[in-house]
Amino acid sequence: MEDIGQTTEEEKSEKAVMEEAKSDVISKKKDTKVRWYHKRWVRFTAGFLAVIMLIFTIAYALLRSKYTSLYSDLSGSEDTLKDMSKANSGHIANKDEYEFLMKYTGLLDQLEAGENKKAIETARNIIDSEGDIALKSAVEELLCQLYYTEEMYKDAISTSTHIIASNKNPGSIPYYVRGMSEIQLEEYPKASEDLKQALALGSFDEESVYLQLAISSYSDKQFEDSVLYSEKYLEIPKKVEENDPDKNKINGQFISNDNLCRYIAAVSYMNREDFDKSKGYLDQLIESKEDSELYYYRGVDNMALENYEAAADDFSKAKEMGKDDTEVCYDLGICLLSTGNVSEGIDELYDVIEKNDRPELTTASKNILTAIIQEQ
Repeated sequence: MEDIGQTTEEEKSEKAVMEEAKSDVISKKKDTKVRWYHKRWVRFTAGFLAVIMLIFTIAYALLRSKYTSLYSDLSGSEDTLKDMSKANSGHIANKDEYEFLMKYTGLLDQLEAGENKKAIETARNIIDSEGDIALKSAVEELLCQLYYTEEMYKDAISTSTHIIASNKNPGSIPYYVRGMSEIQLEEYPKASEDLKQALALGSFDEESVYLQLAISSYSDKQFEDSVLYSEKYLEIPKKVEENDPDKNKINGQFISNDNLCRYIAAVSYMNREDFDKSKGYLDQLIESKEDSELYYYRGVDNMALENYEAAADDFSKAKEMGKDDTEVCYDLGICLLSTGNVSEGIDELYDVIEKNDRPELTTASKNILTAIIQEQ
């Protein structure tokens, strides 16, 4: 028969828990700044928050509405990245590069004058009549570039494909032009393969290929590759004029190619859950140009790293700069609660409920507030 005075292992465990709770209460009395989620009454809520944060930290960085800032357009609009690709497509062949085509003075004059549509017709006629295989191939190579310049992307792909199929050593240009055209048609996996082939054949402009590969792989959500090629681009020393912030004007704003690649690397690392590296690139971007979207992203990184005070500062800054949407209110509310600023955190969650434009966040906010109110 079991001795009444004997303490079972279960009872010992319960006693240990009670002693721990007692110690916790004493500790809280000594430290009034104890984090809110350390309180025993909200342990379930803390667990709930952990799940919510895990689910939404990355999702909301990728699935959200378009805003007015350049960086939100870059992440939310394929057209913007296609514009960046087009702006950095390289230059069309000119007279100096095609001196061996001097017999076609009319074509060269049209190129020099920028009369690309006329040059396309002239090139077609030459291809139909030229018997010299080398000259014919050179004109075809020029033609595929002209098609791309005039946004005739299917024709550019068709001509590039013909060059590749009919030449043992087609060189890098037809692969490059075909890859660039495929970016514009949003055929990103094909674009990446062609651009990699252009790189392997020794592209005439390795820097441009790295930039285009960063864009195509990022657009295809191949984040390991987008990190690789954006960092490859950043490793190449640039001349001052090539890294001029005024080089590219997209959506009324200027952005350097270096900053484009830093942005791609930051968001790609975020998707790979390497938040430290993502934050490092965002630090550089914010130092170069403050933007509400950049502060929001850095807040997401800090939140994932459990740097809640820094995250709250970033989200607050994003709001000050005009990003007052549901996601930032929710994330700011979570971070404020996590740093003991309960009243302010509750206000942010009430804002989420009032906005009521993200059902999953509205529900999450209600559940958190219910848990807090029930205890109070």
